[in-house]
Amino acid sequence: MAPVDPVNGGPYRTDPERQSQFFGTCNLCPGPRERILERGRPGVTAMLSTCVNDNGDRYVGKGIQEGEIFFLYLGEYLVVYRVRPDRTLTGRWAHARGPDTGRETLTPIQ
Repeated sequence: MAPVDPVNGGPYRTDPERQSQFFGTCNLCPGPRERILERGRPGVTAMLSTCVNDNGDRYVGKGIQEGEIFFLYLGEYLVVYRVRPDRTLTGRWAHARGPDTGRETLTPIQ
């Protein structure tokens, strides 16, 4: 398997698969002092995330990348993305306290 580039910090546009789901932007940035250390492996930088939907609702959380998978926890939502070669993130999300689930794509804003 070819190595996967790390998720870039910066703004992303959310593109949900269903009209009623989250539309907005997410800003990802590396946490300056936060590193997740694993025995015998180099540290991984945690990505800080702030997402705001078109209604003005704000979600703040953290994400980490393992290979081509990027995990993002936004308080009450868990999102698991696959990192594409063009740095687009395609994923599935689930609400922590309810039955809601969905799919979305995060596309880097150029």
